Amino acid sequence: MSLILGTGTNAAVHFPVHEIGLAKFGARPPGWFDHAKHVIINTELSMFGGNVLPMTRWDDYLNRTHLRPDFQPLEYMITGRYLGEIVRLIIVEAVETASLFGGDLPHSMKEPYSLDTAIVAFIEGDNSPSLAPSAALLQKNHTFSATPTVEDMTFIKHVCKCVSNRSAGYLSTAIYSMWCLRNEAEFPVDSTTEAVKKLEPQEVTITELEQPTKTLSIACDGSVINKYPGFRDRCQSYLDILTRESSDSATKAEDKPSITLELAHESAICGAAVAVAIAVAERASS
Repeated sequence: MSLILGTGTNAAVHFPVHEIGLAKFGARPPGWFDHAKHVIINTELSMFGGNVLPMTRWDDYLNRTHLRPDFQPLEYMITGRYLGEIVRLIIVEAVETASLFGGDLPHSMKEPYSLDTAIVAFIEGDNSPSLAPSAALLQKNHTFSATPTVEDMTFIKHVCKCVSNRSAGYLSTAIYSMWCLRNEAEFPVDSTTEAVKKLEPQEVTITELEQPTKTLSIACDGSVINKYPGFRDRCQSYLDILTRESSDSATKAEDKPSITLELAHESAICGAAVAVAIAVAERASS
């Protein structure tokens, strides 16, 4: 599996051919299915999560005012394009109801998407006692009537952490869901019968699959997963918890399933080469 999480998000998964309906493959000769074992699927991960993942009133407002409401539910809650906006919406409410910034919101922060996620990341990564560097960065980008207080900045840092924690949790949930789906496909109860059903009406021979594994490494790229302070580590912690709950029946260490997030810089360039290498290897072994 591969994953990108930056301005937007998406994932690709290596999936067994016999679990995919024929219509998805277009016009292919029946002989192709005699040798094809897996294909790489563009999951369009960002479009999932609607009416499933819990949403806040700020999420609801963002979605309702979006040019394409409900189009990419997961993306609207976890990516670099929207994390800053969610934090901004919370700040706007806090100024109005709890006198954050003395009840005076900079005019520029009233504009949608005026708080960049890079600023949110900086604030969350600021470990100085006074959070003065974060206050200075905010003032550099927005004009305040008075310097934000330590209390103001402490609250904002807490908000940033809550929003990014949720993002990491939702991303981990999406990854884990795909992992479970992939495992169900790779370890079917009656693979031959189900495969024949899915491949009708054409008569296609299903080649015996190589022994799959429940251990998964995910190549990751993107500004949020790679650069947001502590984000990947939090995702990994959530995934460790989820897979641990799935491995209670495993008695040996090598039998325990795992999902590992691996940084893959410039993967958009080398990913195609990896895909070709996998295809060549599978063809050689068939």
